[in-house]
Amino acid sequence: MKLNNTEGFTLLEVIIALSLLSILALASSKSIQSSMRSKKQIQLKIDRQSLVRDALVVMKRDISKAFNYYDFHAELYNETQKERIARCEKNNKPTTPTNPPGAGSTGSNTGVAKANPCTEMKEKFKEKKLVSLTQFLGESDSVHFSSSGHIRSQVDIAEGNLAEVGYYLDSCKSRLTRKSVSSCLWRRSIAYIDDDVKKDGSKTVLVEGVDKFELRYIGEGLKEGEWKKTWKTDESGDQITKDTFPLAVEITLGIKQKIKKSSKGKTFAMTIVAPIRFPNNIKKKRQAEAAKEKEEEANNPSVPPPPPGSTPPPPPGS
Repeated sequence: MKLNNTEGFTLLEVIIALSLLSILALASSKSIQSSMRSKKQIQLKIDRQSLVRDALVVMKRDISKAFNYYDFHAELYNETQKERIARCEKNNKPTTPTNPPGAGSTGSNTGVAKANPCTEMKEKFKEKKLVSLTQFLGESDSVHFSSSGHIRSQVDIAEGNLAEVGYYLDSCKSRLTRKSVSSCLWRRSIAYIDDDVKKDGSKTVLVEGVDKFELRYIGEGLKEGEWKKTWKTDESGDQITKDTFPLAVEITLGIKQKIKKSSKGKTFAMTIVAPIRFPNNIKKKRQAEAAKEKEEEANNPSVPPPPPGSTPPPPPGS
């Protein structure tokens, strides 16, 4: 057995090997750290996009089921009674006496004017008012409306599918830290409809850290491609929006997310158009049809035919 065996690593070789291993370990750790930072940034972007997209989906569902009630029973009753009175007056025109006083009466009552039987019908008829029970009040940064998309959260609870829904901006505390305060998108809902579409109801924070929230409205009576920043169906509305629901609402929602504490952050925004499935603007359509008929009658006046036995007027220029 040889005691002076020279095979193995020298001290210099061991130092070089350890140096190479440390360099590889340092490069690998930096690569892993960079990958973790990239994953965190990508995950934050995905979460931010998902948050905005989910909020827009909820808003689109509520707005698409905006409910405009029109009391066609009251309108049908009014139109029916008016038609009955018109027919009664047409069929019961007051007659004039055939034998005027002093002309030698024959003793019969043929010369007495008959009373109009439509007078009592007119006195009894009271026109029913068309009361608007639903509303749509939209601003550039808030919207409140009546909806038919309410979902019951409990079985056998005394609630229907009608509700009042609202979206607006207000400040709120962070749900995680409860310290930081930011601008938040709130959703308000109540499971019945009353005369004020903006009050009462349960409120829930839909999105925190909102940096951009804009609403625009399109409806009947506007020019092609024209959008309105406000839409009010109550007495404060204009000629286009009063008693009329919009056809669609454009929603733009953006939030700002800081990746680092020192960074300013970037705003991520998405825009969708939420169409209203059944605006039910019957009153406005009928008013437009009546105005169109009047305009056509004014442009094309119809000349009544001459009575039988009369000579027609001579043609112009004869």
